[in-house]
Amino acid sequence: MLRTCGVISGTPVAVSSGTYTVTASDAAGAATAALTLVIYGRPLTAVTYTSPVTATVGAAFTPLVPTLSGHADSFTVFPPLPAGLTLDPVTGIVSGTPTSARPAYTYSIAASNVYGSSVAALLLTVDPPPGSLRARRARTAVGKATTTHGGIPSQHPSAKMENLTWGTARGIVPAEQKYFQ
Repeated sequence: MLRTCGVISGTPVAVSSGTYTVTASDAAGAATAALTLVIYGRPLTAVTYTSPVTATVGAAFTPLVPTLSGHADSFTVFPPLPAGLTLDPVTGIVSGTPTSARPAYTYSIAASNVYGSSVAALLLTVDPPPGSLRARRARTAVGKATTTHGGIPSQHPSAKMENLTWGTARGIVPAEQKYFQ
């Protein structure tokens, strides 16, 4: 503060708040006043997450940490994340262990502060556990035929979906069928 005119100036370097006692005096006496000063964070201009991401049922999800341009006080998500995954409302970190498979879906995560909010799109898929019947069907459903050779699944990108048939005993494509164009 400048002693001659009472101007407070400078560049804040951290979010803070406090009440300060300011005294002004001259030859005639002195006067004091309480000054409450609040330093807010930078305006929030953007929030992003690594996307797209895939999680697996029963496996711990590698936490997703948001990248911010500015300061966020709170985070919300819509629609709710798949069962077992959570969004920390203060840090914006997505973490947990998913408990059920979900197809690819885009979730909107909003970061907010006193200046407004910014929204990130998070494309998230939760795959079934490896080796499950649902996992084998999910791989086929996205356009790659799955066959087995000695019990080991293999895929070929040019396989035709209309020629696929499921084995009734284990839910897999019989190894003797070929699906190449």
